[in-house]
Amino acid sequence: MRILYVTPLWAGLEDVIYEGKEEPRGMPAFFYPLKKLISLGHHVDLIIASPYAGRPLNVGAAWLRETKVCVVQWALRGVQQVLSPLRLFIETMGAICKRHYDFVYCHGSVGAVGNLAATIRSVPCGMRLYGTFLPAELPASGPLGVWTKHPLECAAFRLRKSFLIMTNDGTGGDRAYRRLAPAKAKYEFHFLLNGVDKAAMDGLLGEANNPEEEIPRGRHLFYPARMAPWKRQHLALDVLWHLDQRGYHDITLLFAGHISDQSYWVEVQGAASKRNVGQRVRHLGTLARNELFSHYRGALAVLSLYDFANLGNVTIEALYAGAVVVAWDDGSLDGVIENGVNGILVNTPEQAAEQIALLLQDPQRAEAIRRCAKERATRLFPSWEERSLVEVQLIYRATNSAQA
Repeated sequence: MRILYVTPLWAGLEDVIYEGKEEPRGMPAFFYPLKKLISLGHHVDLIIASPYAGRPLNVGAAWLRETKVCVVQWALRGVQQVLSPLRLFIETMGAICKRHYDFVYCHGSVGAVGNLAATIRSVPCGMRLYGTFLPAELPASGPLGVWTKHPLECAAFRLRKSFLIMTNDGTGGDRAYRRLAPAKAKYEFHFLLNGVDKAAMDGLLGEANNPEEEIPRGRHLFYPARMAPWKRQHLALDVLWHLDQRGYHDITLLFAGHISDQSYWVEVQGAASKRNVGQRVRHLGTLARNELFSHYRGALAVLSLYDFANLGNVTIEALYAGAVVVAWDDGSLDGVIENGVNGILVNTPEQAAEQIALLLQDPQRAEAIRRCAKERATRLFPSWEERSLVEVQLIYRATNSAQA
């Protein structure tokens, strides 16, 4: 089967098409199904909406060697608000006409352009949306207001297609669907939890062979997330400062992930210096999987204090790794974390520091939380292999493939 992806430039995608890396460092929900399709023998090409269209490609990943990568300039300021979607539409239409794809798979809000092109050319298509800001904006702006500000994402709910998958990550994608989709949507809607790479994590961490192993714990807090204001790394500084005020002067704070907003990182560094904790704050950059998984288990706590939607890949992986997850109590983790049993939910940085201090004073309780986190995550979340096959099967059904 020949499949065309129409997608924005995710952070992990930048790793493999511009930086020559074999594996992406981010967006597993995008990459696991993509790699599964390729491993099953399907030919997949990529049309990528990128702000760096003039940057030379450096595709070094062996699993992408048969993939045609086309980059289209994407910017949404001034006249580019019209020109960027138009360029993407023309490129997608041309690719569909020239290469006769069996399926078009549209990702992110830019995927609405690919959805439109596939519909016009009568090619089966599906759409994959991830987290969304729309439910947070709908109460104040209403449907008309969000249509004005986010026309492509809103259009994704209206266009005909075979299916629409949204991630159940706490952002409320199901609420956006109920408000913005037509009463009788001409597609299947699937609201799915992300998976976790259980085989890789068990292998790297030794869990499969020795669940009672002694695990070294560091004196550090771990905050793995791309550096951006809504990820609220500045709140982690508040947690560290409150611990400092309680007499814990040897605890460090480690950030990891892409720095999406350099100015925000500078702001965070400045705030750390003003609070005299700058020497105990480090950014590790983007980490390999084995490093990331080791930090989950070795940290005093893995922090997730996002502005909203804390049920992301980091939280899922950290829970499966047996970490003490300390997360913002915004409702997104309801049904996933039972406060004090398999994680900690807080409403302020001071609460977070208080709970971490209590765990430091009671290591047995901390270990009980870790064990329960691992046990519940094992039951609740599918493996990425299982989760990827859900998307593969939806594509087979959309194309009436005998493999379904």
